[in-house]
Amino acid sequence: MRFTAIMFVLINHAIWNFPDAEGPVFFVMKNVGYLGVELFFVLSGFLIGRILFKIFTSEDSSGASLRYFLIRRWFRTFPAYFLALVINIMIVLWVGRDLPKTIWLYFGFLQNTHVAMDLFFTESWSLPVEEFAYVLGPLLLYLTLFMKTKISKAKQFLVITLGIIAFFTMTKFIYNLNTETFSMHQWNKELKAVVLYRIDAIYYGVLAAILSLVKPELWERRASLLLKIGAALFFASQLVFQTVPPESYAFQSILNLLYLPIISISIALCLPFLSQLKTTKSFILKPITVISIIS
Repeated sequence: MRFTAIMFVLINHAIWNFPDAEGPVFFVMKNVGYLGVELFFVLSGFLIGRILFKIFTSEDSSGASLRYFLIRRWFRTFPAYFLALVINIMIVLWVGRDLPKTIWLYFGFLQNTHVAMDLFFTESWSLPVEEFAYVLGPLLLYLTLFMKTKISKAKQFLVITLGIIAFFTMTKFIYNLNTETFSMHQWNKELKAVVLYRIDAIYYGVLAAILSLVKPELWERRASLLLKIGAALFFASQLVFQTVPPESYAFQSILNLLYLPIISISIALCLPFLSQLKTTKSFILKPITVISIIS
């Protein structure tokens, strides 16, 4: 999944070098980039969800263990991000363009928390979504350590996960109610790439992680069925997306409220099957492993 995700993103960005290219192949290449990011979101949620669940439900769970989790995440992302950010700043200054007034926000992953980001280092939009998701879950879990309750830690973890999904689903409803104009460019900047509306994508992966650990027999036994449901759901969403008139209010509402969550759910439903693929022939395994690790 990681290999597929990074290749989709790279193909999509590379095609920018050929703006006049036409044909079905180029059409697909231009439109797979967003899917690569959605794959990353759900996969990240699944992987960190499994780690967090094991930490939180262990008998010796504490604030220190959750802090250690965050520190490890940050050391995996901060160095590369800040290096890329500084390089982008140097390039802009070198070619004689002005830096955006919001440049300071980029150093705190705040460039797209609730509004569209400036036209600078736009490739960075997905990382604030990841970073805030990494902090939000552990923070809420940490607060529950001070609560005296008879609810098991596993159920507390589930409730927090569902609560996060519900909250960030509601933000999309609010956006849809308060947005009078609509265009794909606007949707891409103001909803798809804004933290306030996207953290639920990662927590669909966390929800899958809970299922994989709490119901491992179901996870393995129903893997093929869930894969088929996920694929059907994905293609059904694409069919609706292509058939509903783009100028209609129904199209706008579907895109704002349902499209991205359905994509996340369809990806999450594929996880039981894909997580059981352990090995394959060497000439396939090696490049996939190397590229996925680099990504």
